[in-house]
Amino acid sequence: MKKMILKSIFAFIGMISLSFSTEVTLHVDMNGQTISENGIHVAGNFGDYDYDETFENDAYPNWDPAGIELSDADGDGVYSVTLSLVPGTVEYKFINGNSWGGESDDEWAGEDPDGQPCRNGGNRVMTFEGDALDMGLVCWERCIPCNEVYMTLRVDMQYETVSENGVHVAGNFQGWDPSSSMMSLETDSGSIYHFQASGEPGATLEYKFINGLTWDDSEDVPADCATGGNRTVHLESTDSATEAFCFAQCGTCVPAVTAPVTFQGDMSELMSYGFDPAVHTLELRGPMNGWSAGDVFVEDLFDPMLYAITVDITAVPDNSVEWKFKANPDENWNNSGWETSANRTFVFTGEAQTLAPELPAILPTGELQSEVTVDMSVTWMEGTLNVNSGEAFPQTPDTIIFNGSFLNCWCTWGDCMGADCTSPVSGEVPRLTDSDGDGVYTGSLVLPSGHNNVITYKFGAYYPGIETVPGDNGSMDNEAGFGADRVIYIPSETSGNIALEVTFGENNVNNPWLSNDHETIVLNQFMIHGNYPNPFNPNTVIEFSLDIKSEVNIQVFNIKGELVRDINMGDTPSGVHSAIWNAKDNFGRVVPSGMYIYSITSNQRTISDKMLFMK
Repeated sequence: MKKMILKSIFAFIGMISLSFSTEVTLHVDMNGQTISENGIHVAGNFGDYDYDETFENDAYPNWDPAGIELSDADGDGVYSVTLSLVPGTVEYKFINGNSWGGESDDEWAGEDPDGQPCRNGGNRVMTFEGDALDMGLVCWERCIPCNEVYMTLRVDMQYETVSENGVHVAGNFQGWDPSSSMMSLETDSGSIYHFQASGEPGATLEYKFINGLTWDDSEDVPADCATGGNRTVHLESTDSATEAFCFAQCGTCVPAVTAPVTFQGDMSELMSYGFDPAVHTLELRGPMNGWSAGDVFVEDLFDPMLYAITVDITAVPDNSVEWKFKANPDENWNNSGWETSANRTFVFTGEAQTLAPELPAILPTGELQSEVTVDMSVTWMEGTLNVNSGEAFPQTPDTIIFNGSFLNCWCTWGDCMGADCTSPVSGEVPRLTDSDGDGVYTGSLVLPSGHNNVITYKFGAYYPGIETVPGDNGSMDNEAGFGADRVIYIPSETSGNIALEVTFGENNVNNPWLSNDHETIVLNQFMIHGNYPNPFNPNTVIEFSLDIKSEVNIQVFNIKGELVRDINMGDTPSGVHSAIWNAKDNFGRVVPSGMYIYSITSNQRTISDKMLFMK
């Protein structure tokens, strides 16, 4: 009887041990290697994790180069094995053969540690818990697949107090998690940290550094080196590394300085929309205050249409500093009072500065008093870029979609259209088509009485195959990037039909037809390089170059010599610059079709050219 009880107890213990085990699958890509006739194996402390001679997994040996063999069932050069293991931490390595030394080869045998993230000395390391785990495909003597390369991201923290939680990096290569990718301090440096990211050659990594564990600890990447607020690096065909960028700077570390900067707001347009100083406030937002509330513009003592605020800016001289206007309270303004345009920038000199007055790009919210139909006409330009790839669309679209903040959208962008589409665009978005083949796509949107009178929107282009170019919001969100949304403002008393006539992609400044390809730009001259497109409707880009750093102002006049629009660019460094005019006057009204003269003034010098606006 006692023997039977003991046997039952041991059997029960065995069942408990088995119930706590989990399946772990290992793969190694041996393509490019000469495969041993003795097969591919894996060796590690799979049996006894802590080397105390009490085996956690009786079925597996410790560090036996012939004990666990991998197989390649389909002959594709990838060898795999699935093990049933108790949760824990295991060191292991793959063996090309079945012995230590001799004709066999084990990974990294006799090689110095190369800093790969899966290595601990000459071994791989994995930690697993209760869920089944597939370790993913890795290349022989690599922690990544054979078709990927490493990019070592480096940051210099010499002007920062490093968080007790360490320095991290977050990016599109790891799901934008600010706490999962800790960087390592380089042994020969007291302030430079690095992390090995990976991807396929040709891919672009987006990322930013984190001094801690949360997004509140992330750097503000300067506009001069930012794409959508992030750093970027292009992966080449071999492993490479970035230079050690200074945290929150573009290049190597330069000491930051502090100086007062006065920001000014031209309130004429906001006042015309009903801005009431007794009810509303205008704020400055940017990295100088963590993009948070508190810095309120004050009305000028002598000019009620001019508001200003002076704040101390700490930055590296000659770097660009981003900022925006923000109106309050949120519910009275479109986009909760934030400007919908891209962040404003100015070049910080390191000395006291007063920036030229700017018109806040903020619109009031209200309700339409009557039903309004928006008749849309969208012109397609050959050579237009797909913002998701940075390359020209290979063909004209079958359909252009309109997506935005109308009728309780933004709706799903999706990847495709049609019955076979697995990730379709929302059925609620208007479709525009070119029925006569003239390159102008038309459609309409009906807004009921009571609808919000401000709509933020973008277009998307579709043709069969567009789903092969993925985007963050879906393949169909392909007109322009983050911060490049368009805005329609419809006065509340409007009724009936209104026209919306635009060009697809004019909100993507990288489109080639928005730049001058026919003239050599001379950097050391003050000169105009033209406006493009010309004729235009409704946006045109005015391009010019400066020989010296100076205050720049652009004025647009009609053929009667009457001032139509002031564009104040403030203190502008030497080099090539551009400004966009949207065919609106200083009061936000669209100007009539016709010829216009624009003048650019720099350091008491003025140059002019003409342009044609055609509705």
